[in-house]
Amino acid sequence: MVDLFWISLSGVDRVFLICTLIGGLLFIARGVLGLFGLGDHGADVGVDLSMADLTEGADLSFKVLTLQGITGFFLIFGLTGLALHRGSRVGELASILGALVAGAAMVLLLAKLTQMMQGLHSSGNIDMRQAAGQSALVYLTIPPRGTGQIQISIQGRSRIVDAMSKEDEPIKTGERVEVVEVVNSGLMLVKRA
Repeated sequence: MVDLFWISLSGVDRVFLICTLIGGLLFIARGVLGLFGLGDHGADVGVDLSMADLTEGADLSFKVLTLQGITGFFLIFGLTGLALHRGSRVGELASILGALVAGAAMVLLLAKLTQMMQGLHSSGNIDMRQAAGQSALVYLTIPPRGTGQIQISIQGRSRIVDAMSKEDEPIKTGERVEVVEVVNSGLMLVKRA
C-alpha cells in the first residue's frame, strides 16, 4: 500500500513529503528529548540575520539557523507544498514558491519568539559594586573599629548590609552616610554624609 501511495506521487510531491517527514521526525524527537530534559541546551548553530532593513530601523537581529528553525522550515515547507500542490491543485512552481515563503515565515517567527523569550531572562543578582558613592541610612550603629549595618537601595532593591567606618566616633542609627568603597559583597566602607 505504501508503494502504491509513493508511486502515485509526482516528483515535487515526493520532495514535499520527505521534507514533511524530516521536519516531523525532528519535531517529535526534540519533543521527546525535551520531556526527559535531554534537549540541546544552546547547541544550535547560529547565523546572525539583521532584519533592520526590513522593519524600518527596528533592531531585530537574531539567530535564524537553529535546530528549531530548520525543523520548522522543513515541516511547514513540506506541509504547505503538499497542501498547495495536491490539495489546491496549484502548479508546481507556485507550490514551491508558496512553500518557501511559508517555511521562511516559520523560521522568522520562531527566531523572533526565541529572541522575545531570551529578553525575559533576568539573573536577579544585585551588583553590589553599584553601591559605591551612594547615600545610605545607618540601620545599626557603626562603632569606630567595628561593624554596624546600613540600609541602602541598590538597583531598586532595599538591602541591609554590614558597614564599617574609619572615623573616630561611632555613627549612630538613623544618620546619613555615603558608601566610600565596597570591600566585598557584604561589607561597605562608609563616611558621614
